[in-house]
Amino acid sequence: MDDDENLNLFQRLEHPKWKARMKAYKEVNELFYHQYSKDCQRADFGDNPLNGDEEDEAKANAFDLYGPILQKIIGDSNLIAQYEGLSSLHTYIRYAPEIKYVVFMVHGILLDKI
Repeated sequence: MDDDENLNLFQRLEHPKWKARMKAYKEVNELFYHQYSKDCQRADFGDNPLNGDEEDEAKANAFDLYGPILQKIIGDSNLIAQYEGLSSLHTYIRYAPEIKYVVFMVHGILLDKI
């Protein structure tokens, strides 16, 4: 097996091998979607998102954890990994509750790609 499977997600996002980064980008994309699903379930059941331990909730929020590194993800040097990064950005923009900061960070990179 690859040694990159033993690394945490942040380490795989910085990995020198593009395939490891690509897998990490897919995982981030899935985390964004799962965070959105979790938030929707709370809204459907009328749960207050601030119930429970607020610190654990903040740590577990994928949008807050991985949103700030989307700029690096979509600027990947490998085209295939970059495509997965753009997919993650799309999921973030579609489902994140607040996108202004990330859109401001990535707009230059996106304009360069057009």
